[in-house]
Amino acid sequence: MESTPLWVIIATFFATASIAVIAIVQSILLLRDRSANTTISIVNRMTEKREKWNDLFELPDYSQGWNDDQKSLADFIGASLQQAAYLAYSGFSSKKYFYENYAAIFFRSWLILKDFIKDQRKFDGQPVEMTNGAFSRIHFEKIALKCGKHLKRKHSKFYEYIMDMNGRGQRFSNQTSEN
Repeated sequence: MESTPLWVIIATFFATASIAVIAIVQSILLLRDRSANTTISIVNRMTEKREKWNDLFELPDYSQGWNDDQKSLADFIGASLQQAAYLAYSGFSSKKYFYENYAAIFFRSWLILKDFIKDQRKFDGQPVEMTNGAFSRIHFEKIALKCGKHLKRKHSKFYEYIMDMNGRGQRFSNQTSEN
């Protein structure tokens, strides 16, 4: 029985290692490409809905009662933000990108929609709170709350502005038109 020459063993090792490195690099490039494509898709979706956000920001406080059109708008925006948040939360797009570019929109929208979403959860027989097992709009809630933390940490004055306006039930246009 002949033994395998040392050069064949070494060449086999390097060939196998090279194939593994190439496969890893290709996987990383594919993940980056997927993330970039998903992010572009999200940017396009978010841009298309810009007018709807403005309508959302003009809604009266939920406690004052919303009509069917206002509830329909709230449901539409909540579903749209849930889809985008799911993609970020699941790793299909960068969470950092969301925090840097959409933190204010997600956080502000959550503050406006949270009572409506919690009422919908209750109506659907779900727990109202995320900590108790709620699942409707869960990714939107998670990303929005993290966006709020990001704003508080990185842009504290803007965070305070959003919180102050929400606490008084005022909307952006009301605040800017008075100043």
